[in-house]
Amino acid sequence: MIGRFFKKISFSRLRVLPFIIKDGKRFQHCTSISKRYYHYDYNNNNKKVKYFSKSYLYALVGGLSGIFVKDDDKRLTEMLDENAKYIHSNDLTIKTLNEEQIKEGWELLHYQHGLKVLRRKRNFNGKELWEYRCIGRYDDISLCDFVDAQFDLNYRLSWDSNVSCLKQIYDEEYGKKAIVKWVAKFPWPMSSRLYIYKRLMEVDEENFKVILYSKGLNSTEYEDNDKNSVRVSNYISTMVVECIPGKGFFDNGINYILTYIDDPEAEIPSHLYDYIVKRSGPLFLDNVCSAAKKLHKDRIKKTLNGENYESMFTEFLKKSRSAAKLIENDANNDKDENDWIMENLARI
Repeated sequence: MIGRFFKKISFSRLRVLPFIIKDGKRFQHCTSISKRYYHYDYNNNNKKVKYFSKSYLYALVGGLSGIFVKDDDKRLTEMLDENAKYIHSNDLTIKTLNEEQIKEGWELLHYQHGLKVLRRKRNFNGKELWEYRCIGRYDDISLCDFVDAQFDLNYRLSWDSNVSCLKQIYDEEYGKKAIVKWVAKFPWPMSSRLYIYKRLMEVDEENFKVILYSKGLNSTEYEDNDKNSVRVSNYISTMVVECIPGKGFFDNGINYILTYIDDPEAEIPSHLYDYIVKRSGPLFLDNVCSAAKKLHKDRIKKTLNGENYESMFTEFLKKSRSAAKLIENDANNDKDENDWIMENLARI
């Protein structure tokens, strides 16, 4: 009877099967079989979800598994909400800082219409470094185009002349977590700078917000054989972008905040570095804006020609929604089968 019963249960459902041992009128419950790991195989045309055991994944990923920790998602959500508050408390129409910014040690480095650049001293990995923050608004580009112009790596390479190498060397959860290699050109006679960093991404579809968090990895965390570039590990960046009220991901109108620390591992005088930030920061954002507008035109052109234009952000949204739907369907199937299991266990 029990043997026939277990033959009817698919092995993929065993993780939720409670084994019940009858002892007189007492029942002892214990759960066996470890949790499955959901992996969305977005390179496969059949759009199936594959299931791997954790032990298999640890063997597959090896040392990379320690780079992404279990609290990443929780911390990312907290940072998203925290930075959204910073955006809302900032007034871009005046050339002054609010009380909270002054209390936190920020000072105004640059101001122009729609943009404030702030800085403050921070102790980061045992070094005293400048932390910079850009807070701004664009009324003529969309969140999707603004994000893709910077984080769609192939497109970024096409317009950013300061980048010689930019590629994703590892990813999981359809790009939500990734490791990126970035080689930045520096003026002669300085060597180029090599950044290898982990990137985390979270999208709040209900409130039309996105956060992209990047943190540099040192040579112990991730090795690289590039002998022609100077490795930069003291790097951290947090960007939050939100649509203005009433707008969606593909509508024009965004607010954004970018906070970063970047130690170029070079003896650059403070006044010269400030000058570089004052000029290069706004110039870079202008270039991002121009690239976003060009990207928007390319999307429209391909759509009119009946072509499907996929980019990093649109792919992420599509795969995230597909994976969520499949997991939801799987959970519903689990519930139905669990009900059937418990009903038949009661008859044994």
